Amino acid sequence: MTITGGGCTATACYTYQMVNNFNISGYLYFPDSLNNPGPMQGVVELFFNSPNSNVWEPIGTVNIQSDPAGWSNYYDFGQQTNAGNYIVKATLDPNSPGASGYMPTYHFSTVHWDEADLITLPSAGFGLFNIILNDGSNLTGGSGNINGTVTQGDGFTANDEGDRGGDPRPNTSVLLFDSNELPITHTLTDEQGQYNFSGLPFGTYKLEVEIVGMEQAVRWVTLSADNPTSSGNDFEVTDEGIVLGINELLAGSGLEVSPNPTSGDLNIWLEANNNFEAKISIARLDGTTVLIENQQVVKGGQSIMLDLASLPTGLYLLQVTTGKGVVAAKVVKQ
Repeated sequence: MTITGGGCTATACYTYQMVNNFNISGYLYFPDSLNNPGPMQGVVELFFNSPNSNVWEPIGTVNIQSDPAGWSNYYDFGQQTNAGNYIVKATLDPNSPGASGYMPTYHFSTVHWDEADLITLPSAGFGLFNIILNDGSNLTGGSGNINGTVTQGDGFTANDEGDRGGDPRPNTSVLLFDSNELPITHTLTDEQGQYNFSGLPFGTYKLEVEIVGMEQAVRWVTLSADNPTSSGNDFEVTDEGIVLGINELLAGSGLEVSPNPTSGDLNIWLEANNNFEAKISIARLDGTTVLIENQQVVKGGQSIMLDLASLPTGLYLLQVTTGKGVVAAKVVKQ
């Protein structure tokens, strides 16, 4: 280091050793903290990716802390013992002031665990890993309702009490998006594994079950004046991943459509595990149904052809509805 001043120069050598930091802590912010300050209430969860199994494991939960004036909110997991990759997730208490509309958010600012910024320990910094909460549009003023359940499947245990396939899975995060896949809001399943979104305007929505370490399971739902409530949107968590109830009836990916985009004919390919009755519908994203057909699906692979030539160009939602649930796909009409 050299300091020069007043015609004099002084030089000295110092040795600086980078400190391996195993601390995980950080501040939490609303998207516009200057206009929306205040204390937060909720929790932050910490997950560790075990290098031996490459499995994400929950290792701790802390409450969000606030200074007395409410101008800063923070979390602190302290020093960790294992080197490797971590992620953190913040969830506000839905009953806390100002929490409405904010989604569970991973560091730095995403609603999906597989898009989170990894925290790699040891780190060379100060151990601060901040979170900017992701806000949803929090739609209100409608009469639509979406509900369903999340259960534990074969190979999973609930509360470490042994194999309990079909058991309700409480406190599971269910995310709701609009037809453009922008976040709206979220909820947690109750003790019976049930979830509910109410007061929704008619239109098309995307449901996701978000569990760290698993690929998100997706359902598309359309609400309309003729179909204001969508029930039976069930998910099952198994050791193979998150599956839908309709997977009992359909094999593989469940539903394939081609060509997509289409200017006329649309081919629907189903690989059925059993015989079943299905309602096939095409709806605009505002929820208006423009085509309905009833089909008797037989076991095995089969093709169902729909004629969309008369439909205006645009984006539509194709739904195959059965007694075990709904499978859906977006279709572009050219």
